[in-house]
Amino acid sequence: MVKLRDELGRAAWGLALTAGALTVLTYLPILPSWVERLVPFRLHAAVAATLLSVLLLALRLPRQAAVWLLLAAANGLWVPPRALPVGVSRLPTRPLKTRPLTVMTYNVNSDSVRYEQVMNTIRGANADVVILEELSPKWKQQLVALGDFKYRSMYPDDSNWGFGILSRLPIVSSELLPWSGIATAYGVRAELRMGGSEEGEGVTVTVIGLHPITPVDDPGGAERDAQLVAAAKLAQGVTGPLVVMGDLNTTPWTRQFRGLLFDGHLRDAAAWRWVGATWPTQLGPLGLPLDHILVGGSVDVDEVQVAPGTGSDHFGLAAKLAVWDPATRY
Repeated sequence: MVKLRDELGRAAWGLALTAGALTVLTYLPILPSWVERLVPFRLHAAVAATLLSVLLLALRLPRQAAVWLLLAAANGLWVPPRALPVGVSRLPTRPLKTRPLTVMTYNVNSDSVRYEQVMNTIRGANADVVILEELSPKWKQQLVALGDFKYRSMYPDDSNWGFGILSRLPIVSSELLPWSGIATAYGVRAELRMGGSEEGEGVTVTVIGLHPITPVDDPGGAERDAQLVAAAKLAQGVTGPLVVMGDLNTTPWTRQFRGLLFDGHLRDAAAWRWVGATWPTQLGPLGLPLDHILVGGSVDVDEVQVAPGTGSDHFGLAAKLAVWDPATRY
C-alpha cells in the first residue's frame, strides 16, 4: 500500500508539472493556436484539479494536494465573474422608470429536424425578441408556426450562416452582416422600436446577433477573432440601448471575449451570475457556455437563464432586461 501511494505521488508530481506548464502558457498575451484551444476549458480544469487534490489528501499526500489546489485556483479564479471586470463599461445610474425587454438567443442547429421542440422552447421563453442562428430555409418555413411574432427579418442559408429575428416589437431596419472568408456572414443587425408608434417616438433599441465561425472550421481561430473584432467596432458606433447576443463560439474566460467587452463597451449579462453551459446539450452542465447576451448603453439586466429544451445541440439563452431612453433625466 505504501509503495502504491509513493508511485501515485510521483505520478501526481509529473502530471502537476505538465498541467502547471500548460496553465502558465494560457496566461501569455499571445498564445499558440493549440494552447488557445485549452483556454475555454478553464472551468473543467479547475474542477478536475480540485477533485484530484481531495483524492491526494485522502491518500495522505499533502504536498501534491497543495500543488493541485494551486492549479485549481490558477484556473478557477477566472470563473466566478465569468469575465474579468477590467475594461467593462460602467453601468449608468438606473432611472426609476424603465421599459422591460425580454430577449433570447438560440442556435437552432441547421441539421436538426426537431422543429416542434425548438418552437416550444421559444414559446416558453416568452421573449419579445429572438435571435436565431443557423437558420436554414427549412427552419424558416417551419417557424411560420410561431404566429405571436408579428415582425420578422429572416436571412436563411443552406450552410451554418443563416440568421433570423423574431420580434413582437416593430423592426425599423435590419441587415445581414456579410463576411468574406470561410463564413459568408457573421451576424445580423436590427433597430427595434419600443413604445410609441412604428413611425416614431418611443425608444430605439439596437440588437446585434452574432455567430462567429467555430474554431473547428477555422483551426487557427483567426477568422473568428477577426469577426469578434468587427463586432466590437460595430457596437462602438451604436448610441443608445444596445443588446448583442448569439452563439459566440468562445467562453467568457478567453481574451477574445474580454476584448469584445472592452472594445465594444459592453457588459456581460451573466456577469456575477452562474448561468451554466449552453453547448452541447448532451453534456448538460459539463458543457461549455458558448452562447451569450451582452448589453451596452442604457440597458440593465434583471435576470438571465438558460432556456430548457433539447431540440438543438445548443440550449437557448434568455434575459430579462430594463431599457430606458438615454436622454432620461435621473
